[in-house]
Amino acid sequence: MHMCNILSWILRWSLLLCCARSDQKLPEASDGSGSNNNNNNNNSNYNNRAAVLQPWSTPLLAWRSSPSIRQALAELARQLEASEPSVNASNRGGWQSGNNLHLRKLDAIEGLLQEIAEATRYYFATGLKQPGNPHVTVKVVGLWANVNRLGDYNVRHKHPAALLAGVYYVTGSSGASLVFEDPRPQTNVLDAYELFGMGSPKRIQPSAGAILLFPGWLEHQVEAQYSSHPRVSFSFNVMAKVTS
Repeated sequence: MHMCNILSWILRWSLLLCCARSDQKLPEASDGSGSNNNNNNNNSNYNNRAAVLQPWSTPLLAWRSSPSIRQALAELARQLEASEPSVNASNRGGWQSGNNLHLRKLDAIEGLLQEIAEATRYYFATGLKQPGNPHVTVKVVGLWANVNRLGDYNVRHKHPAALLAGVYYVTGSSGASLVFEDPRPQTNVLDAYELFGMGSPKRIQPSAGAILLFPGWLEHQVEAQYSSHPRVSFSFNVMAKVTS
């Protein structure tokens, strides 16, 4: 995913956040001047008569982090993998560190923590209904490194006890997407249609240097790594407190 794609994600999900927090107005009655030719299936004929409301968004935030932190995090992941055994969690194969890297006073992690805090504050500033300029206190409650190699993957899971979860990509990948599941189980009745995308999984391609932030309750998985190059990332859990 290139920079332009990252920016498009930011704009897309920022828009969804705004839609979710705004009162949605029904379209006004037509004055009858609009065309309604039954022999013409062009939807433009109905632009002055129809409006699709999408009241329940699931906002994700794509955040382009400072390039200066990437090399140090790549080296840290390499050192940790060489010196510490893997934790077994959602990973099937691959290597995963303990989830306390945010507490270990590592220089490489400090820059990442700053980026996480900044991205989280932006997420809340975009989505909050509160007037004025509320203060958002960010607390990272878990942070760990991941290295997936050829054939490694992560099974479907969520991040309990986390308001938000996220991932920082040290490396990009042409495969091994992060796959989100529709959180509304009722949509499985629409599997044959995927009407408005309801019920369909959403795949995100990793992009080196990007942070992806999402609700901790949103179930997701990582597809198998197809490349011989390792897929390196840092995952994290976030809590936040909002004050006026």
